[in-house]
Amino acid sequence: MMTEMSFTKIFHPSQVFVICLQLWMFCTLSPVFTLDNNATLVPKDNNATLVPKDNNAILVPKDNNATLAGLRLAGLRLAGPRPLEQVEIRRGPVGDSAACGAVNKYLFLRIVGGTATKPHEYPWQVLLEILHGRPSSAFNCGGTLIHPRWVLTAAHCVLDYGNTMIMAYLGLHFAALSTDNETTYVSKPAAVHCQKILVKNVVIHKEYSWKTNENDIALLELQVPAVLGEDVRVICLASPRALMLGNMGTVTGYGLNAHGTGEMQDTLRSVELLLVDKDLCRLLYSGVSNAVVGEAMFCAYADGKDACQGDSGGPFVRELSPDRFVQTGVVSYGLGCARPDTPGVYTNVSSYIAWLRDNTARAPLCVC
Repeated sequence: MMTEMSFTKIFHPSQVFVICLQLWMFCTLSPVFTLDNNATLVPKDNNATLVPKDNNAILVPKDNNATLAGLRLAGLRLAGPRPLEQVEIRRGPVGDSAACGAVNKYLFLRIVGGTATKPHEYPWQVLLEILHGRPSSAFNCGGTLIHPRWVLTAAHCVLDYGNTMIMAYLGLHFAALSTDNETTYVSKPAAVHCQKILVKNVVIHKEYSWKTNENDIALLELQVPAVLGEDVRVICLASPRALMLGNMGTVTGYGLNAHGTGEMQDTLRSVELLLVDKDLCRLLYSGVSNAVVGEAMFCAYADGKDACQGDSGGPFVRELSPDRFVQTGVVSYGLGCARPDTPGVYTNVSSYIAWLRDNTARAPLCVC
């Protein structure tokens, strides 16, 4: 695990405190707190407060006489009359496993048949758009941010677009998508508040087979790194131990709400699915041509719920701990959408950790 350390100071006439963050943080702060005789921070007025944003930073006093060493904060937010424009926080983590996979906990956290997510509830979600070679822009697939420069998706999503311009949308919630019954062409997403970054390079697994869907995994290198923050974060990738987390998972995407005649979702949606025994899944697909459920795949199902066209390449995540998720799968294929007794099939991320590291130039990925 690699940790980037950065420091910012809160100045007070009599004391200087240093915030040591296991994050990227860039702040300019004017004094809004005073220090009492017991070396504790008190608001300068009744409306100013310190608000913790997550659990992986520590407020450390500069000298040994203060008594704040145990106070845990992450990011400093001033709540009250002071303007927030002075504070910018880039969260992060390249390789910081304490930050990756964290859902936006301030959203009161606790597809076909799914429910609309709260804005930026899943900040690693990526929407992919094809910009060249079609009459109009085309919504293609989903993906997951696994590093500021790298997006994880399915190989079948980008197999034919190696030399095509692909735009990645990060931090997007409302996509304002539109389709007709004959094509999957869509209007450009209404992405005023998201990051739009062109893809620089497409890396498809060399052993991907479009006939069997095995090794259905690919990487997209972004032209510039994403700026990490509340709306955009990287996901934690599943180590083998993450496969023991239970029997439920969550899929997110903007895909069709029904097979064939469905409409694209204009809001990111999520659905909870139950893991299916692999031998049973193989039996269910045994009569389907070219449908292979290989060792590096798994299956998931829920009655009336499923991923669908347009969700491909998106994440299947499981809860690692409260407010933190790990990606165990990539949406690969299925027979229709939400057919009775027909699970969806997913690429097993933990089987490809070495491949991901080798093909991201040994970038410090977050693996849990």
